[in-house]
Amino acid sequence: MAGFSLLEEGWIPVRPLTVGPVREVGLREVLTQAQTFERIDDPSPLITVALYRLCLAVLHRALQGPKDAAQAAEWYSGGFPAQAIHDYLDNLSSRQLRIIAVPDNTSPSSMSRDSTGTRKGGVLKVCSHQN
Repeated sequence: MAGFSLLEEGWIPVRPLTVGPVREVGLREVLTQAQTFERIDDPSPLITVALYRLCLAVLHRALQGPKDAAQAAEWYSGGFPAQAIHDYLDNLSSRQLRIIAVPDNTSPSSMSRDSTGTRKGGVLKVCSHQN
């Protein structure tokens, strides 16, 4: 079943520090290159807040901190420790964390199709499975 990598594929809308349009990046890039973005920039304030909360939760888990205000200030000015974030996300990636479309009753034939042939009527699930 095809999936979408939340870690690598673009889905988080960010506004770059340099002049340019909003673009979508994956979770790995938004965390390891945070100093290159002005902000997360979704038209919906609810989505923006949810994305910040997700990023904060992953950062706390990956970095086990900050330990104090001085470390938080260091991360603010110099960026987050990229290697610790990569190590944490690589561990998640090894479990193949993906988002997939699944029909409501989990049978692919139960999903209806629109006029373009695209399936609809399913639900999105975040899945983790071993090879």
